[in-house]
Amino acid sequence: MRRTHALFIVWLLLPLAAIPHALAMTIVGTGAWQPFPTVLNQDGTPYWDNRSMDGWQRNVGYFLSGTGGSFSHASPGIKPSWWGNANGSADVSFYFTTPSLALTASLKLEVAGLRDRNEFGWYSVGSPSILHPIFHGPDNAPAAAWFRPSGDFGFYLRVQDGPTFYTQSALNPIGERGTQHFAVFAESLRPAAQVYWIGVEDLKAAARGIEGQGDFNDLVVRLSAVPEPATLFLLGVGLILIGALAYRRKK
Repeated sequence: MRRTHALFIVWLLLPLAAIPHALAMTIVGTGAWQPFPTVLNQDGTPYWDNRSMDGWQRNVGYFLSGTGGSFSHASPGIKPSWWGNANGSADVSFYFTTPSLALTASLKLEVAGLRDRNEFGWYSVGSPSILHPIFHGPDNAPAAAWFRPSGDFGFYLRVQDGPTFYTQSALNPIGERGTQHFAVFAESLRPAAQVYWIGVEDLKAAARGIEGQGDFNDLVVRLSAVPEPATLFLLGVGLILIGALAYRRKK
């Protein structure tokens, strides 16, 4: 009888074991997750830790960690891992992949003269010319939206009457190919609670001046995975059945 109960529990847990994979959203590229710097010093290493034309110590790293200069919106006060290369350089071509997730995007900060003209959204890797806007220029932080991307997707930033920049920089305009305009940070990599932060640089490389590779605070978005209703239902049913079985055995 105990053997039967054990097999029944294993049968219940099999579908639950697939849930972390169903919630997983990962990055595809040549980089890896790197530790947040012990000290930010605006020296260009990592590539997003630069001086800002907006003021002293005001790049995206200072905003996320809540150190340095002041910002118009509250900092999350975190020191998350960032995506790139161990020498501090950017992964110039990356995208995300996910099985089937609704994602929540929260606009947390905009420190940009072009903020009323910037459009942030996603594109399918297989059809990069079709753009799906998430936030338009008139949208101001804080703001939130949800979207459901394809399996493989990247993000873009389009400046009205100007260039469009992609996380896969080979899609950028001539002169910007090989230049990364996005910095990605991982607040949490746990499948059931994945949270990314994305900092965007909206200036062309030739126009950045003292910012070097950019301050990446022109638009900062928090991205979190929303489990599918079916996945949540499966998890709930499995837990209820396991609890009922445990109660029956106890009686």
